[in-house]
Amino acid sequence: MTARTTLLSAILIGGTAMALSIITATGASAACSIADLDSQLDWRGCDLSGANLGGANLSGLDLSHTNLGGTNLGNANLSRANLSNARLDDANLNGANLGGANLSKANFGGASLIGASLIGANMTATHLYKTDLSGADLRAVTLGSGGSRIFEMFEVNFSGANLTEAKLERLVLTGSNFSGANLTGAKLERSDMTRLNLSEANFTGANLQGANLTEAVLYGSSLRQVEMDGANLSRAVWVDGSTCADVSVGECTPR
Repeated sequence: MTARTTLLSAILIGGTAMALSIITATGASAACSIADLDSQLDWRGCDLSGANLGGANLSGLDLSHTNLGGTNLGNANLSRANLSNARLDDANLNGANLGGANLSKANFGGASLIGASLIGANMTATHLYKTDLSGADLRAVTLGSGGSRIFEMFEVNFSGANLTEAKLERLVLTGSNFSGANLTGAKLERSDMTRLNLSEANFTGANLQGANLTEAVLYGSSLRQVEMDGANLSRAVWVDGSTCADVSVGECTPR
């Protein structure tokens, strides 16, 4: 049975608790007081939607199944936090530190993570729809189903993001933007990148074997030492601005 408690919320900035507002927290546990951030580690199932936690220190907390929809978490420290199955739709996470966090099956629909750090985060089966990850650091993250199943993401903004050595296999990246992204050493085998904006992206050493790049825009991109065996480049805009032939597999055949 869930418990509903009206609580005085607080954040920790430099170790000092600062009162913000009265919120209602609903969760599987009655112990959902944000004022106890410095001592309480278990926040599973709490309802903290709409709270102001900008700059909060939430490192290492268990926030699985927690409702953080619409919450302000700008510049918050969520490193190594467990956010699996959490709701973060429409949340503000600009500049937040999510390094090493467990984000599996979390919902980031409509969330803003501009300039956020997600180094080494587990994003297996994470829901990304119209999520803004522009300028975010996603080095060594794992995105997708984590297995052989195809996983879809819609209209995600990865422009200027650092995706060095990210695991992006078997993704359907409908309407997403990778312009200027750093994809050095990234794994993109068998991913569907049809009509994506990949202009000026860095694919040095990336694996694009079997990827679908039909009508993708690669103008100005770096493709040094890229593995492209079996990649479909039909009608793609090549790095020099030319258009690949209707049947271009593994390499761009000029029209």
